[in-house]
Amino acid sequence: MWHKNITLKVKILCGTVGIVFLTGLAITLFIIASVQPKLLDKLQKRGVYIAQNIASYAVPPILTEKFFELTLMINEQKKQVEDIEYIYILDENRNVIAHTFGGRFPVQLKNLNHIPSGKQNRIYYLNTEQGEIMHIAIPLMEGNAGSLHLGLTEKSIKQDLSDILMTLMLFIFGVLVAGISIAFLFARTTTKPLSEVTSVIRGIGSKNLYQKLNVSTSDEIGELSRAFNTMIELRIETEGALQLSKAIQMTQQETSCEGMLVVDEKGEILSCNQRFIDMWKIPDEIIKTKSEESALKYMLDKVMTPDEYLKRVRYLNNNHHERSYEEIALIDGTIFNCQSAPVTGTDDKYYGRVWHFCNITEQKKLRMLQAQKMEAIGRLAGGIAYDFKNLLSSIIGYAHLTFMKIGSYDPLLPNIEQIIKAANKAAQLTNNLFEFSKKQTMDMKPVNLNRIISKAEKVLRRLLNKNIELTIETPANELMVFADSSQIEQVLINLAENARDAMPNGGRLTIRSGTVGFDAEQIKAYDFEEPGMYAVISVTDSGVGMNKEKIDKIFEPFFTAEDVNKERGQSLAIVYGIVRQHNGHISISSEPGKGTTFRTYLPCSTPAGQKVS
Repeated sequence: MWHKNITLKVKILCGTVGIVFLTGLAITLFIIASVQPKLLDKLQKRGVYIAQNIASYAVPPILTEKFFELTLMINEQKKQVEDIEYIYILDENRNVIAHTFGGRFPVQLKNLNHIPSGKQNRIYYLNTEQGEIMHIAIPLMEGNAGSLHLGLTEKSIKQDLSDILMTLMLFIFGVLVAGISIAFLFARTTTKPLSEVTSVIRGIGSKNLYQKLNVSTSDEIGELSRAFNTMIELRIETEGALQLSKAIQMTQQETSCEGMLVVDEKGEILSCNQRFIDMWKIPDEIIKTKSEESALKYMLDKVMTPDEYLKRVRYLNNNHHERSYEEIALIDGTIFNCQSAPVTGTDDKYYGRVWHFCNITEQKKLRMLQAQKMEAIGRLAGGIAYDFKNLLSSIIGYAHLTFMKIGSYDPLLPNIEQIIKAANKAAQLTNNLFEFSKKQTMDMKPVNLNRIISKAEKVLRRLLNKNIELTIETPANELMVFADSSQIEQVLINLAENARDAMPNGGRLTIRSGTVGFDAEQIKAYDFEEPGMYAVISVTDSGVGMNKEKIDKIFEPFFTAEDVNKERGQSLAIVYGIVRQHNGHISISSEPGKGTTFRTYLPCSTPAGQKVS
C-alpha cells in the first residue's frame, strides 16, 4: 500500500513523466519501424549502382586478362566506399580472378551457389562474423565474362538510425522537461488549494472553528472551496444557535426554584444548577469530580431511607425509559419532591437522565395545618349543631303545641307558622353541619354513578334558572362506586347551586363522568388515599370564575364566592366533607371571567378478589 503515502504532487509528476516516456518510446518504435525498411531499400539500390559501376570498368581488364590491374581497381573502390565489405570477380568457370581479401579467398564464399544467370541480378543476405552482409551478384556481359560480387554492411544504416535516435532522444528529453515543468505548475496550482483546505481542516481539529478559504478559481477546486466555506458558515450559525440555546438553558436552570441535575449514560454529571447544590449542601470538590456516584454517596447520608433511595436510583439508571415521581424525606425533616425523566433523541437513543428536586416541606406543613383546621372546624360545627339541635327541638315542639291550641282565625297564626318554618330551616342547617363534621351515618353500598347523575337531572333542571343551559355527558358503560346515593345527589345539588349563583345572567352548566387511573407516584401529587381507578365527575360552568385567593378558601364553612345567596356559604364545605368521607378527592380550576370546573374523584368499586389495573 506504498502508493497511499505518496503526495498528489508527486503522483502528478510521476504520471506526467510516465506519459511522456511512453509516448516518446512509441514514437521512436514507430519511426524505426517506418524508416529502417526505407534505409535498407536505399542501401540496396546504392549497392547495385556501385556494383554496376565497378562491373563496367572491370570488363576490359578481364578481356585482356589484366587481372592485377583488376585487383587494384576493386581494392581502390572498396577504400572509397565505407559500406563495402568485400568485392570479388569470378570468370565464366566460377574461378576467382580478383578479390579484395588480401590473402586467401574465403572458401565459404567460393562454394556458394550465387552465380547470376543471364542479365538477372541476385541480392541476398549472409551471416558472417562481422554481422549480416547484403550480397549483390551482377553478371558480366550477360554471364559470358563471369560475374561480380559485392558485399555491403549496414554501417551507414546504423549510423542513420543512430542519428535519428539521438534526435528523437533530444526531442523527447525536451518534451519531458517541458512536461515536467508544466506538470509541476499544474500540480502546484491544483494542490495549493487542497493544502489550504487541509490546513483549515487541521485548524478546525485544533478548535479553530471559524477559518475560511480564499476562493480564487472557478474550477472544481474553487467549487470545493466555496462548498467548504458554506459549510463553515452553517457551522458558525449552528454554533451560535447552540450557544444561545445553551445560554437559555443555563439561565433557566439557574433561575429555576427547583434543583436540577443532568447526568449522561456513563454516570458523569453534565450540568447542575446552584439551587441543587444549595438544597443538598454538596461541597464544591464533589461537584468538580463530575461523578454522579460521588454525589449520590454524599446525598445518601442525608436521606431518611438511604437503602430504598439507592435501590430506586439504580433501578432508574438500569431502566432507561422509566420515569419517576416520588417524595424523599431527609434526616433533618426536609421533604423533597423528586422527579426523574430520561433524555432520549429522535432515534430513541438514551443519552442520560434529568433529575428535578423541589422542596415541598412548607407545602406539606400547610396541607397538614389545613387538614387540622378543617378537623377543628368540623368538631366545633358538630358541637354547635348538637347543642343547637336540642334548642330547636324545644322551639319546634312548643311552636306546634301553640299552633294546635289557637284557632285558624287567630291573628297570631301566621307568626306561629313563620316560627315553625324558620325552625325547620334551622334544623336543615343543623343536619348540614352534622354532615360536615362527619357525624351523620351514611348508607354505603355499590352504586352506578351514571344512574345517580341521571336521577338527579330532573331536580337540577328545576333548581337552575331558565337562562342556564344544562348538558349531561355520561358513558354508556356502568360506573360503579361504593357510596351513599343521597349524599352524591347532595354533592351534585350543592355544586349546581354554586354554579347557578356564579351565573346570574345565565350561561352553560356541563356535567360529565368518566374514569381515570392513578399510580403510586401520581396519588402523591393529588393527595389520594390509594392508587387505582377513580370515577370522576366534572361540573363546569361558564360563570364569573374566581381568583386564587378565593380558590384557597372555597371549601371553608360559610364562605361564598359571590355576594348573592349568603345562606349557602356552607354548601361547598359540605361537598368537601362528603367527598372525604367517601375516601375521594375534589379539585377546582378557575380563572376570573373564564368559568369554574369542579372535579370529584371517587374510588371505583370492584368485585371481591378482582384487582384494579
